[in-house]
Amino acid sequence: LHNTKYDDWQLIAAYYAVHHAAPALLQRKGLTTKNHTVTYCLLVNHYYKDQTQLSQTELETYHKAYLSYNEARTYPTTKQRREQASYTTTRTYTDKTINDTQDQAINFVNKAETILNN
Repeated sequence: LHNTKYDDWQLIAAYYAVHHAAPALLQRKGLTTKNHTVTYCLLVNHYYKDQTQLSQTELETYHKAYLSYNEARTYPTTKQRREQASYTTTRTYTDKTINDTQDQAINFVNKAETILNN
């Protein structure tokens, strides 16, 4: 992702990495969807939990099995950036946005892999 001269495609590729990892997580729960909003809602419902009420042992398990708030927000964030990159005629994002989006996508896919392998 990092070495292409097409800035918009860097954001688009980051989103689609997240977009393909998200259904894998849902499939693990026996769920399928073809709607972006529903995918996000199901991710939050099934993989994001409030950590404030958990014991230390539960927290350790939680970190392996659930998404953090920022990880859960990766899906709509990368989707919004992908749409801006795809449908605007001017560059509306910075190199920092591209790098942040790529890092978020990589972290999300890695977390999905961890969850799916446990």
